[in-house]
Amino acid sequence: MSQPVAVFGRLPMGEPSYKDFLKTPEADRLAAFIYAEVDQPVRNFYVFRYLKKEGAVFAFFYFNYGNRESLVQSEPLDVLKGLTRFADPQKEAYIVATLDALNLGKEDNVVAYQIHQGVTKDIPEEDWTALLKDVKKQFFAKTVGDFAGELDRVVDPVIVRKCKALAEEKRKATVAQNLHLASFTEPVHLFENYYYNGRFVYYTYGRVSALDMLDVKNFKQTPYGGTDGVYAVVDGRAVRTDTATFKKMQKGEAIFYKSTTGVYDPQLNRLDNADPASFRLVDENHATDNGHVYFNDLAIEKETLGNFSLFIKGYYWDNIVLQGEKAIYVGKEKIPVDAATWRIVDYHNDPFVLTAEDKDGPMTLYKERPYKEPVQLLRNQQPVKRMTPQPDERYDYFHYVRLNNFLADCFEKKQYREGLDAYEAVQDLAWINPHLFHHAACLYAAMGETDKAVKEVRKAILYGYEETARIWEDEDLKTLKGHEKFEKLHRYHQENPLPVAHTELMEAMLELQEADIKDNLLHTIIVNILNRVYFPEVGETEKYRALLEKVFAAYFTPRYIKEKIYLLYRDHSLLSPEVHNEVFLSVFKDAHFNGRTQKAKLEECLDIAKRAALPGDPYQRLTGTPLV
Repeated sequence: MSQPVAVFGRLPMGEPSYKDFLKTPEADRLAAFIYAEVDQPVRNFYVFRYLKKEGAVFAFFYFNYGNRESLVQSEPLDVLKGLTRFADPQKEAYIVATLDALNLGKEDNVVAYQIHQGVTKDIPEEDWTALLKDVKKQFFAKTVGDFAGELDRVVDPVIVRKCKALAEEKRKATVAQNLHLASFTEPVHLFENYYYNGRFVYYTYGRVSALDMLDVKNFKQTPYGGTDGVYAVVDGRAVRTDTATFKKMQKGEAIFYKSTTGVYDPQLNRLDNADPASFRLVDENHATDNGHVYFNDLAIEKETLGNFSLFIKGYYWDNIVLQGEKAIYVGKEKIPVDAATWRIVDYHNDPFVLTAEDKDGPMTLYKERPYKEPVQLLRNQQPVKRMTPQPDERYDYFHYVRLNNFLADCFEKKQYREGLDAYEAVQDLAWINPHLFHHAACLYAAMGETDKAVKEVRKAILYGYEETARIWEDEDLKTLKGHEKFEKLHRYHQENPLPVAHTELMEAMLELQEADIKDNLLHTIIVNILNRVYFPEVGETEKYRALLEKVFAAYFTPRYIKEKIYLLYRDHSLLSPEVHNEVFLSVFKDAHFNGRTQKAKLEECLDIAKRAALPGDPYQRLTGTPLV
């Protein structure tokens, strides 16, 4: 029966001898073997490293399945045997092939020998124990993830480079052979997040970018992204430049690009007046050229600044002080002080308080929050922190969820009036969570206020309570049975069981546009409604149709309509082209992952374009999106 097997060894040698091995055909064979295994759906794992401190090569090749024959004929065993000619003959080398890769008992060894001064013999017990300790440290302690993901960490960098070179050769050959077969639904993966669909190269990570200016036959991967010899491409953005000299400059989070013809920011926007020849990234906070200092997205002329220094405290770039002889900048702001006499007295970091002085006296530089806030320059006064009000719970959906639980608790404890007092205080917005209407009806019914209870049932229907069917069977509402309006509502619901948008709900939704409500709270309310209530194609009255048009214009937008809801409304006449286009791009992006594509999702994109009667073919939908 097949089980995990292994080939491993420890061979002492000097680093020069090891480097000589890396130049041999055996090293190339090893790289080819590892490369062939990297992307296979098997759980093999290989470690091959030179240990400088120990002056030895350690290798362990773990095979999830194997037998005696496969071990004896394995490429790694052959490579290790060839490696012995580079080993130090005055020290003991070990090579083992075992049928039990997990327990490593000597009785399971197919091959196991020690080599010393050219003599091969069995491994002494003491040496075997020491070798197993080495295996535990160098293999089992390091096999913590997927082999392909760990490759750079557990295999010698030279071997890894050879593997990557083989992968690149195969990729180029595959691309060249398949370019003529590329289509919208079966694109060719070029590298990373770049694909070719038969008409142009495109990029899919984060956003979709069509790169129809590129020559796909010459498009190749580079350390910064890619190039076709005319355009440099970074993260789906392209710039025409001298690609032979184009390079990435990075220190910390600061990134620039430059060639002999220009200097560019991370989005490949050219920096006007920047001098490529003298431009250098000094540190993660600033760069310079002959005429400028580049700081916090500002290009400051040196002659307006004079000699300068940086005062760096804390994490936020917005709080770094650029102190020049002629000007002072805090983050992106030039502050109105006398630069020649200005000096920092103290830094409080609470969250950003800087005490300074100039010829006109002391001052405090203050920010309420350290990030993206304007600097307040205060003289002869202390900063007073403005209190930011708490979000208004009137529009917090989860406030009404908590209130619903409170009403249920009040009913159970027979505290009917207490529950109704809480409900009536917010009943104008209770539609945000229509479960409240059910509980309110139960409370009113318990109080004997039948007419009010029936009104709450009516609200439940009007505002899209998705569990309205429970009302008719609720024992706590049995006193409503026989009530004329209650029975009428029951018959209506039997004929119209699905929650459909009524004019009252749409009017309430539109009133939210005039309310002082935080965007995230509004988003939660609207998405909750769209997930439970259906907005039909046509209404019975002009008023209904007019409200429907306003609701679609306000809320059936890319912000609220995602793929799940889109499927319900993709044929709706009021759905805007922007929504169709956004979903088209979203599905298109989701169809690409890690170099693979899902044909079914790409075919779905074609269906979206067809159903929505979008102008232009699907390729034009992509090229019509912004490249930046």
